Amino acid sequence: MKYNTFQFDFSFWLQIRAMPKRAWIAALDMAFTRLTKSIGIRPKEKIGKRQDRHDVMIFHGIRKFVNPAYVNAGEEPIKKELLIGHSPLGLEGSYLRPTEDELLTESVKVIPSVTLGQEAELKEQLERLKVESVESGDIDTMKKSYIDMRIQLEKTQAELQKERIERERLWQVLYQKGIIKDDS
Repeated sequence: MKYNTFQFDFSFWLQIRAMPKRAWIAALDMAFTRLTKSIGIRPKEKIGKRQDRHDVMIFHGIRKFVNPAYVNAGEEPIKKELLIGHSPLGLEGSYLRPTEDELLTESVKVIPSVTLGQEAELKEQLERLKVESVESGDIDTMKKSYIDMRIQLEKTQAELQKERIERERLWQVLYQKGIIKDDS
């Protein structure tokens, strides 16, 4: 069998078959578990010990984060349930079967709500300001608002960088004092 192999920055290999086979849930779960351990979301287990239970269930946590975003965006409940991987409520699944295009449009509406940075929100504000300025003809106001938002974004990014540096310094101090230990 012929394989095409690519190496990514996070140092694991992805092999793509010429004739792909179906991905089973157990295989996807194992791949996702390895990914979360390699990037540090989940702690690595000690050799010889198995840990099946964790403080945070990763997939359930994602659903808990996405579900309110769909509700706040005013999405239809059956489409929301299908998009987060649940079966439709009651007999709804028998009577209403949305197409992939309908589900795609529903999921695109929620993207700004589930994005974790301010960048998407600021882009949305900029688009709104562009529309308002075209309607009102006031381009100078739009430029000033854009510059203000850009300055605010740069300040936020600088603050996040400072916090990241402080966190790394704190980890180094705790490691040097022996409070935390390297498990690898």
